[in-house]
Amino acid sequence: MLAGCSKDEILNHYNNIVQSAGSIELTGKASLQGEKEKGIDVQDDEIGYVALHIHSALEKESVAVSMQMARAVRECISLIEAQRKIHIDVMSLSYNRLMNHVKFMVARALNKESLKVNMNDYMSVKFPKAFQAAKRICEEMEKRLKLPMEEIEIGYLAMHIERIMDREEGE
Repeated sequence: MLAGCSKDEILNHYNNIVQSAGSIELTGKASLQGEKEKGIDVQDDEIGYVALHIHSALEKESVAVSMQMARAVRECISLIEAQRKIHIDVMSLSYNRLMNHVKFMVARALNKESLKVNMNDYMSVKFPKAFQAAKRICEEMEKRLKLPMEEIEIGYLAMHIERIMDREEGE
């Protein structure tokens, strides 16, 4: 039904559905007035499920691929937090950059695409701890995704890990 629609058309369609179901906003907040009037109780997992379908439609990818991406991003970030013994603020710019990098890293692995510039030598010398962490994380992501990760990905992931570590140490 939504194939071939623009992003605005999909969002308008979604907003119309949402308004008729108790004024649930895209942010995941439910209107108490709508709940009381219509007796609707929308759980967080339901909101996430709808958001996943919207994301899939906007990105023109299957729900399964969107779920795989979301899971891989979360797992990768959890691995970084565990290895570096930090908590990454999900509202930070560094988190957003890292999340986008991991998403595209997984997409490249799925599509068998490669980065063009190799940062491994530079990152391994300049930031050896971040490079080693990135190497372990890429190895773990290979196991979890059951996909080979190109070695060239390590340097780019190390760059994002170093940026986060630099921000954490500065605070």
